Amino acid sequence: MKRNWNKTLGVVVLSTALFTSQTAFVGAEENTDWKINSEVSSVCEVKSIGSTFIRGDIVDQLVKDENDILEFFEVNKDYFHLTADKLELKSADIDDLGMTHYTFQPKIENIPIDQSRVIVHVSKEGKIVAINGEFHPNAPTKLEQTIEISSSDAREAAWDHIGINREEADVILQISENETFESLSESSELVVYHENGTYTLTYRVELQFIEPDPANWEIWINVENGDIVKARNKLRYL
Repeated sequence: MKRNWNKTLGVVVLSTALFTSQTAFVGAEENTDWKINSEVSSVCEVKSIGSTFIRGDIVDQLVKDENDILEFFEVNKDYFHLTADKLELKSADIDDLGMTHYTFQPKIENIPIDQSRVIVHVSKEGKIVAINGEFHPNAPTKLEQTIEISSSDAREAAWDHIGINREEADVILQISENETFESLSESSELVVYHENGTYTLTYRVELQFIEPDPANWEIWINVENGDIVKARNKLRYL
């Protein structure tokens, strides 16, 4: 039997299906039922950097599904600086109290803003009781960079940066007489890296390996010039 990183570490399986909504909310601005209550908006400020937390009697209307939440954001786009087309539903999880937690991925031009989430907490009765996450109100609506390097180029740049020959890390270990383990896992994804109000289109490269020394690297690489934007070995923080 051959094992790999995913099988060994486990895959988080969401209890509900993942959805991507591209619904156009025609006339949403006129639907005042979804307008955020002034008692909440007057005391809660959406942060330009970092996480925002909003709670209270947020809106009178009751939520039936994720489309209602997207309409809520569309109606209140001047407050959140966020519209439905900039959000992608990643999960809708129901807890033991019957509350549903809708997790959305913020995007720019359909590319995810890395390490950012917007979570809407809805009571069993359908009331929005809290909202938290990174809203990025000052994020650009359009990315100025052009992609000049490939995903493969980015992975190669990542290996060069950490100073390890890929062949050294690509080792199949013998666990037992009938079982082996693939000790190398690598991936790359196109994401928007953000830091201190700056948004950069990057490849996020992940490298996990055991040989020559155990490591779990995350490396963000500029898509235009191949420069390293940031790199960290997550094993150092354990």
